[in-house]
Amino acid sequence: QMEREWWKCMTLSDVNKEVAKDKESLILVGLGTDWCYPTRKSMKYLFKFGQEKREQKTKVYFVDEESHRKFCRENDIIIGTPALMMYHKGQQLVFTRGQSEPSNHIKGFLNPHHLLDVYKSAQSAINMGAIEVYIAI
Repeated sequence: QMEREWWKCMTLSDVNKEVAKDKESLILVGLGTDWCYPTRKSMKYLFKFGQEKREQKTKVYFVDEESHRKFCRENDIIIGTPALMMYHKGQQLVFTRGQSEPSNHIKGFLNPHHLLDVYKSAQSAINMGAIEVYIAI
């Protein structure tokens, strides 16, 4: 597994500590693997997105799915599939799509347009005081 300069992973425990102490930022957590090209590409988009939104109190962290297999299994995330979780004011945002059950994450390839749509939906929900984010993608 090749370590990339931008791919600096944290443990879920460290992410939870960051979430607990940061009550202002919108925190995006990308789960993925370095060995799967579509996942690596999604995480690279997420990294660039985080750099662009840094001025707007947005932080991005990465978690290696390989190191968190139990968490992935418990949350129905297939190792190698990109996933995204978001937090604000210590609360994890909940996502719903159409008639699907609410979830603590979004699974699947994340391109820049999807990321922007998710981000705008999250910002809109936060501005209204909600933690449940409805996504039409």
